[in-house]
Amino acid sequence: MIELRTLAYFVTACRCETLARAAKAHGIALSTLSTSLRALEKEVGVSLLRRINAGLYPTAQPADCCASPSNCWHANPLPAAGSRHRAEVRPDC
Repeated sequence: MIELRTLAYFVTACRCETLARAAKAHGIALSTLSTSLRALEKEVGVSLLRRINAGLYPTAQPADCCASPSNCWHANPLPAAGSRHRAEVRPDC
């Protein structure tokens, strides 16, 4: 099951354009962020980010998933009310 925190990491990484700035924005280690994003890519079965020396960019696959989520994700029920699943997107890079 995809965690909201991991999705927040992905959004922040896209906004910040580097893993280092995204990790700093979330107050986590770069390796933690990288591992979380790799696990997300493995879970959804597509490459979400193009990593190059100058930074990173979302690939075309996330856009395809947004257009038709059934192509990429299986429907998962939302967490029960009162569960500890919370995410905060921090766009400040």
